[in-house]
Amino acid sequence: MPLKPLQERPADGAQRASAVPARVIARSLDAPASLRGVLDRVFDPLTTLGCQPGPSVALLVRAGLAPGARVLELACGKGALSVELARRLGCRVNGIDAYGPFIEEARSAARRAGVSGRCRFVMGDARGVPPARYDAAVMLNLFPIERAVPLLRRCVRPGGLMLVDDVAGDPRSPIGRRFPLASELARRAERWGDSVVLRRTMPRREAGRQCATYQRLLKPRCAMLARQRPELRGALRELMRLQRASDRLFTGPLRSVMLVLRRG
Repeated sequence: MPLKPLQERPADGAQRASAVPARVIARSLDAPASLRGVLDRVFDPLTTLGCQPGPSVALLVRAGLAPGARVLELACGKGALSVELARRLGCRVNGIDAYGPFIEEARSAARRAGVSGRCRFVMGDARGVPPARYDAAVMLNLFPIERAVPLLRRCVRPGGLMLVDDVAGDPRSPIGRRFPLASELARRAERWGDSVVLRRTMPRREAGRQCATYQRLLKPRCAMLARQRPELRGALRELMRLQRASDRLFTGPLRSVMLVLRRG
């Protein structure tokens, strides 16, 4: 069954996509701003963009997400999680992302999976989505909890679910002590009157496997682009440096934490 539009009037978040500058989109991917015109080519091998579709869907199922539920995914990237929700649970999913090429890839992924009738992907600014009453809403790898939860709860019915993520630190490390504990993230997430029903901290070994996979895919891609676009060599080297620095943090003093909240 086709999805209803997010809003009947045209002035929704999809029309305000131009409010998100390309340099901001690049920064959200840990990429130099000078690569903003080729981000789709740089990240072409990364089909999930770090969204962990399997663990994310498993958390939502454990929290009680029903088959056929209406779900909103903000900053959906290439749509890997949205497509998995539609494929495994028959959810009807609306996905929004500020980067047009990723939206096109999300639509292609939905067609390949045979769920294009249950997925609607539009280009837009996650900050400008109008209020709604979805059964669940998701935002991963974009904003910290203090910004993500208020955005999501505007779009979820009372009793509905919200999936967010943030970064926790290991207090045994000087760098880790600059970040909150996972338990503190949960307390921060509940400040608007919602309740954390599930929490998942990515194990160090799992983070290491994910980082190794991304390095294996990104390194030859960047080498190919450097040969084709010599003027981008410096920016591509900087991209790989940023990725390696991030990998060292997330296999060392930092952990990615996902939280499922029930809206109060």
